[in-house]
Amino acid sequence: MRGPRIRLVRTHWAALLAVAVLTAVTTALAVVFPARAVNGYDKAAAGVLGTDGTVNIVGAAGDRAAFSKFATPAAMVAEGVTWHSMMPTRLRSATQVADPFALATKEAVQQPRMVRPAKIDLVVNAELTGPYRVVQGQPYPSAMHPDLALTQATADLLGVKVGSALQVGKGPNAIWFTVSQIIAPVDPGGGYWSGRGSVVTPHVEVDADGRETAVGGALMNYNGYTEFLTKYSGRFLYNWRFPVDPSGIHASNLGGLSTDLNRFRVAVPARTDIFACEVHTPLDGRISDFVGQYATAQVITGLAFSGLAAVLVGALLLSLALFTERLRGTLAVMRARGSSLFQLVQTISWLTLPALLPAAAAGYGIGLLVHAGPTRTISLYLAGVIALVAVAFPCALAARWNRGAATAGRRPEGTTPKASRRRLVLELLVLVIAVISLIILRRRGLAAQAELGADPLIWAVPVLLGVAAGLIVLRGFPWPLRAAGRLFGRGRSMVGFVGFARASRQQVVTVLPLVVLLLAAAVAGFGATVDAALGRGQQTAAWYSVGSDARITATQFDYRLPQQLKSVRGVTGVVPLRSIPDAGIGGGAGQKGHVSITVLAVDLDALRAIAGGAARFVPQAPTAPDGILVSPAAVQYIGTQPTTLNWFNKSLPVRPAGIVNRFPGQDATTPYVIVPFHALKDIDAYPTRVFVQGRNIDRKALDQVARKAVPDFAANSIGADFVRYQGDVEQSLRKGPMVQVVHKAFAECALIVVGYGLLSVLMLLLVGARDRGRAIAHLEVLGLSRRQRRTLALIEIGPVVLCAVLAGWLVGMLLPRLTGPVVNLRPYTLGFAASNHAVEPLHLAALAAVLLVAAGAAVLVDRIFDARHRLGEVLRTGEET
Repeated sequence: MRGPRIRLVRTHWAALLAVAVLTAVTTALAVVFPARAVNGYDKAAAGVLGTDGTVNIVGAAGDRAAFSKFATPAAMVAEGVTWHSMMPTRLRSATQVADPFALATKEAVQQPRMVRPAKIDLVVNAELTGPYRVVQGQPYPSAMHPDLALTQATADLLGVKVGSALQVGKGPNAIWFTVSQIIAPVDPGGGYWSGRGSVVTPHVEVDADGRETAVGGALMNYNGYTEFLTKYSGRFLYNWRFPVDPSGIHASNLGGLSTDLNRFRVAVPARTDIFACEVHTPLDGRISDFVGQYATAQVITGLAFSGLAAVLVGALLLSLALFTERLRGTLAVMRARGSSLFQLVQTISWLTLPALLPAAAAGYGIGLLVHAGPTRTISLYLAGVIALVAVAFPCALAARWNRGAATAGRRPEGTTPKASRRRLVLELLVLVIAVISLIILRRRGLAAQAELGADPLIWAVPVLLGVAAGLIVLRGFPWPLRAAGRLFGRGRSMVGFVGFARASRQQVVTVLPLVVLLLAAAVAGFGATVDAALGRGQQTAAWYSVGSDARITATQFDYRLPQQLKSVRGVTGVVPLRSIPDAGIGGGAGQKGHVSITVLAVDLDALRAIAGGAARFVPQAPTAPDGILVSPAAVQYIGTQPTTLNWFNKSLPVRPAGIVNRFPGQDATTPYVIVPFHALKDIDAYPTRVFVQGRNIDRKALDQVARKAVPDFAANSIGADFVRYQGDVEQSLRKGPMVQVVHKAFAECALIVVGYGLLSVLMLLLVGARDRGRAIAHLEVLGLSRRQRRTLALIEIGPVVLCAVLAGWLVGMLLPRLTGPVVNLRPYTLGFAASNHAVEPLHLAALAAVLLVAAGAAVLVDRIFDARHRLGEVLRTGEET
């Protein structure tokens, strides 16, 4: 048997090599994708927590209580180790070692050359090093003298330089510090400087009377710390800052950090061997946001990954089935000569075991070498399943053949195969299970959103729907093709008739690749649909966050600001708004008691005029001069009858004229009303917000004009959101860590399923190439031209592929709607619904391009198997392929 087996390998080595390569690639993807997904989630978790994410233990102490516990700041290091050891396990692994420092805020400071009063934040680090470099001066020259280190900006604000003396306090307890260093922070925006006062953010504060005070920060040495406690009797805010450790962050257990933080909050104040301390951290809100985003990501990527897995497995099974089909002739001869089924299985195993098991092992090794992330245990299981399927599936197919089936060969290609009762029952069972699974998934909905991500039901539904749609397509597409064949049969050319007739009479082994192609199109369609809906939802959220291309906000602006902004390059429209908080209600039938609401005065018609494509989001202005719009939260207070709004000893009679559900920049949960801007008089007409519309706005000029319009007493209202741009908000949403993971997952899934889908088309063409070659050889004898041969190839394969792709794309587009509230994109859109699932034109163009590639593949395969060059060969009977 060794000689025949070697000849069998030589005969089928190309097909065996192709199956081995596909097995290796599929196994490698089974390793890479889980690792890459988990790694992306972990990186997104660290990104959501931020570089400034910290757990801070803060306690205030001074005089003897502080000095007896920490005679020198260096003693804070050992205390930081103690705090870290007290943390629960998950919290401890998610944080780095302590960064201890002590802070005294806004101590009055004097210096003869100062032009304005000044205050300074004094910071002492446990270690006299940090992320900064010394640009002037030397290391603290005297351990016996209080020294300070300032940034150049702080030194300029205070009017000092290296060698200058600064007095903190007055009288005999005053301390004279010497400026010994000018430092430059390496990363001024990093988390290290976030809690160290105004060291890197010196500024000028203006009080209500217009008096200015310079505020800066400085690093002090150990001697300054000692004198500040003992001589000055100062008071420090001791802070142990534990930065987040990205390597210890895992998305799967990040939700448990909230529990650990709460436990730690209880443990810290319970200590009695140190002054009272408490935990401060910004992580709670960030963890809560991430948990929602992570659950949604698991759901939508789980839907895509399950479809991808089905495509990979389906393509592998198809390749194995087609490889076994190539052996049918050889096995039929063996069966006719008296070989048992065990001997048939043994022959196939001798071919597959030495080739496919090493291929699966090589694929697993390649997946590990790629190192897309931490290796997952499930990858090992998947690799084992792939290896088992690669070896067992061909044997299972051969074991199903009996003596008659093995010797009879395949059914003639010109007839339509009839389905058995067993197959009909199985197909009906798949349809019923798909419908039941979808109903169960919809009923669960958002009630278990956090747990749905890892639910096998999530993974099963898209596959079941895709397979069910594939079965419907396989059952339904022959009918219209037969009708088209009859229609073309009335014409002179035989190409259309023969093409549609052959397309409607495909054998089972020929149409099975279409199920894989349909699943591939469904995965691509689902990704395109969700991606488009997510983009539109984020665009809507950005507009509601800002209200126009740009928005300027302060306590008060000069009333001439809207006219001044029109001179800024790129500005095409300006609409002012006045926000009056804490207005009262009274004097009308609609009075519901003493409550306070926010009054928004704005010209809605003008805002609609500059909104452009977003005008549909701006509510219609009431027709009545005294009409107002009421938010849902304010309806219970305003009522439906005329009433009066009171503020600043002024009153405005109004009449409720409608309800406004949303308004840009306003919290929907707070009660507010919208009144016409012209209803305000005198000082009330000074705007507090200005909506700016334009294209390529000169941001620098806009900021300068806006700042000049802020009165001196309102200068403190200029913050980080003084000028906010819609494009910036939208970009921040699109570039969110978890959003990037979802985008990459969809893009990678689309590329892979397109590749495997085209591979399925190629297998569809190759499996029927020999039978088709025989049929066309007879037609060429009757005068079929080469051009007609190409047309016949397209007609034969085109409708079938088109039906599968369009049906799959339709399933993918409908999947977000069919699954209902399970695909919830609100965590990525600031709570706004993302219900517009229309596909982008670019995605449709990509779909058309894929179909053109499939058509080109049909023509290419036809040229490779051109019967003009092998006419005698294809007309021989009993030939092996």
